[in-house]
Formats: sequence, C-alpha cells, structure tokens
Amino acid sequence: LITFFNNLEYKTGLIAGEGIWRWKIYDYKLNGDNLLFNELINKIIQYLSVEAKKQQFYVHTQKNYSENEQIIFSAEVYNKSYELIDDPEIFLEITDKKGHKLNYNFVKSNKKYRLNVGEFNSGIYKYTANVEYGNEKYSQKGVFSVSPVNIEYMKSSSDYHLLYQIDRQTGGKFYTFNEIENLKNDILTNTTIKSTVYKDNNYISLINLKWLFIVILLLLSTEWLLRKYFGSI
Repeated sequence: LITFFNNLEYKTGLIAGEGIWRWKIYDYKLNGDNLLFNELINKIIQYLSVEAKKQQFYVHTQKNYSENEQIIFSAEVYNKSYELIDDPEIFLEITDKKGHKLNYNFVKSNKKYRLNVGEFNSGIYKYTANVEYGNEKYSQKGVFSVSPVNIEYMKSSSDYHLLYQIDRQTGGKFYTFNEIENLKNDILTNTTIKSTVYKDNNYISLINLKWLFIVILLLLSTEWLLRKYFGSI
C-alpha cells in the first residue's frame, strides 16, 4: 500500500489507499496507544525529508592538531531509511609518511561512534575508515597534520615563583615592572659594579706575510728597471 520513488533530485511517497486515519484508531484498539502508527508516519516523513544524495557513512576529525593534543575521531552510520545505527563495527587505519600503519576500532556511544587515538608526533598522516553494513561496504579517507609544540606559546606569562627561586639561590635581586626605578638606583649605588676592560695583544712576524714580501720585491724591481732605463738614455 505504501510505495516510494527516488530520483537524483527528490523523493516521492505514495499511499495507495484512503482512510489512513482508521489505521491510527485500529492501532489504539489493538495496543491501547498510537506508538506504532506514529512511528510509521515519522519514519516515512524522515525518509522523504532527507536529501537523496546523503551519505550513509561519515567520519570526522580536525584538519590540524598539536603534538600535545588528543586526536579524536567521530563517525556516524545510517541505514537506508537514514536512521542512525550502531550495529556494525567501524575500523580505522592511520598511515604516517614512512608508510607505518596503525589499526583501531571505533567505540559505540549513543547511536554514534567515537575514537581517541592519543597523541602523535609532528607530521602528516592519512587515515581510512571502513564499515560493512548488510551487503554494502563503505569507506572514507582523509588527511590530518600534527604540528610541533612551541613551548613559549604554551606559557606566555612570567613565572614569578621560578624567578624568586633563582633570586634566593644566586644572591641576586628580583624586580617587577613597577619596581624598575629601584633597579636603576641599585645599579647606580652598587660599588661592586665596575666597568671591565679586556685587552688582547697579537703579534705577527712580518716574514710570515708573503704578500708584503712580494709587494716590496716588485717595488724594488720596478725601481731598478726605471733607474737602468733612464740612466742609459
């Protein structure tokens, strides 16, 4: 009595009969409520309202993680009526740039799936998720990257406790920004602070400077040639 038609643009449903309200009354007569009738109508509406091109298998994760982040995947599987199901097992394979492979199984959670694979080293990773439901096999592939952690960005504020510890252990002094004038006065009045001059003397023998010897030889040779030339004129 109920027929569905499906093309690339939309879906159509046809009930080949009349007096469907009688079904609701008869459901109440048999069961004392209208749960079965309401469920039937709701599923018909749900099936017809979803897009015809909707996928039946989804896998999602972030595109980029940091090395100190937990890498989390989520997945959804729909039956042909586009209802969420969690009957089949979902398998995940992660491959790094060297070709090493890691295999995981998703965990079922309230009609959906979730998987935490932990922390990864920096690099580019490919993943392939597979699920088999009924006589159909579905697969989804993707890529995510893991970036190295910049420790300076993780803690941008000053560690006052550490600075105080260094102060006590080294006999130094610690100043905050509001005490900058105290730092200036302490430097000017501290008699132990003196300028230090370093002197470094290097001696090089002229005989080791071959280029200087060649220049002197050329000058002497030029002088001798000039004297001989002009003396003969």
